[in-house]
Amino acid sequence: VDHLAACIWYRERYDESGLDGRIKTVDYGREVFAAPQNRLPFTPRQSEAQANLRAARGSITKRYRQFYDLVVLCDTGVREAAENSRFDPKRATIRLTDCAQAVQDCRLKLA
Repeated sequence: VDHLAACIWYRERYDESGLDGRIKTVDYGREVFAAPQNRLPFTPRQSEAQANLRAARGSITKRYRQFYDLVVLCDTGVREAAENSRFDPKRATIRLTDCAQAVQDCRLKLA
């Protein structure tokens, strides 16, 4: 099982989702949909990435989502992310593998 590919896919979906607030390109010719809360425009690609990200996050055990986000999205070290997420750092590698496996399974379902 390719856990690294699952982590990369997860991070790419996050980057494509537009949820981090950074705009990488501006394409004024595209039709966009606005988020109802704050009227920020989302392209169809961003909306699809958001749906994929929601599905992937839903597949990760709730207790370990913050940990996985810290490692994969914030480039935090595994031990530090475990301590910040308040669980035993000795089992952090196992938890990361479990999370990546859940994302991989979700990724395969979405493909």
